Amino acid sequence: SYYHKDLLKIRLLYDGGYYSQALILLESLDVATLKTTDLKLEYYYRYGRTYQELEDYNNALVWLKKAMVTGASSKRYFPRKSALESGVIYSELKNKERAKKMLTKAIDSYDSSEEHEKSIKQQAASLRSAL
Repeated sequence: SYYHKDLLKIRLLYDGGYYSQALILLESLDVATLKTTDLKLEYYYRYGRTYQELEDYNNALVWLKKAMVTGASSKRYFPRKSALESGVIYSELKNKERAKKMLTKAIDSYDSSEEHEKSIKQQAASLRSAL
């Protein structure tokens, strides 16, 4: 199953801009209770995105990388989107080379990914060409 009650709460808090509350819930959630790789993948992704919104880029990059590694063969959008967002962060940090590498990864990697694939690839290509 794609759904976990606490991950849904975290997503709603995140989407509502309640990043500090989302982070508290992420910190309290035991990853061992997440029974599938896809749930763990979403957990890592949400952690990374929450840190990104809080501008804690070092922690964001750590969690987004975990999502990329864990989801290398997933059908979900999280690994590709994690590569895209890592590119965005590196761009913010004025690290053009790393940004381009991550954006290229978002375009060329994750062949199993089926969700939002076209839009994520388009965003990555657009950002990469602007660098």
